[in-house]
Amino acid sequence: MRVRLGSWLLAFAAALVRPAAAADPRPGDGLSAELLSPEADRYEALLRHQHSVEKRRQFDEQLVHLGLAYNLTNAMPMLGAYVEVNALNRLAIGSELGVTLWGFAGSAFLLGRPIVWSGRGRGALHAFTLQATYRYMQYGDGFDAFLGSLCHADCEYVQHVTMPAHFATFEAGFQHSFWSGWSLRYGVGVGVLLGQPNWRCTLNRVPTSCGDEKPPPSTSFSASIMASHAIVF
Repeated sequence: MRVRLGSWLLAFAAALVRPAAAADPRPGDGLSAELLSPEADRYEALLRHQHSVEKRRQFDEQLVHLGLAYNLTNAMPMLGAYVEVNALNRLAIGSELGVTLWGFAGSAFLLGRPIVWSGRGRGALHAFTLQATYRYMQYGDGFDAFLGSLCHADCEYVQHVTMPAHFATFEAGFQHSFWSGWSLRYGVGVGVLLGQPNWRCTLNRVPTSCGDEKPPPSTSFSASIMASHAIVF
């Protein structure tokens, strides 16, 4: 009897010092590190790193933008207002109305974003852009000729009369879209006159023959910088 009681006491003491068996995992419980394979362990680490799994914003999440633009064509500045619709993440269409020293101008443009990067969380979203623009505007001699036309009546200066003209411009640049709704883009390229108008000339504001006077250029350097804010999300 004493021997049996002693064996029971020894078994009870052994049960107290033995580590408790791990409970079976239930749905929703995390797995211990010993039960994870190396691949699963790396995935768990990625999930714990919030930045790596944050959703990246898209340009078309800010559907419509309204903004101001500064364009430079044939050394003549143009100021305008424009509306831009982000039809897709990599494609936008828009229209612009502006004014130059020649007169009013209107344009329509197609903007492509072949390369897009960043934009996670509240970080800025960036893109390399290619833009094609059709512009209808008043066109004439360059800015230097405009300054020359301000001289006194005794200066001999043959000037081309400002005429309506059609332009196509092609620019490459960058766009930066911010979480706050603001967007900034800029680019440089070339502007091409789509056909020479039937030029007329004046001398001291009196109609005259253009003679050998060289017409305004049909190609020119083009640059633009545009800032806008989203009005429809």
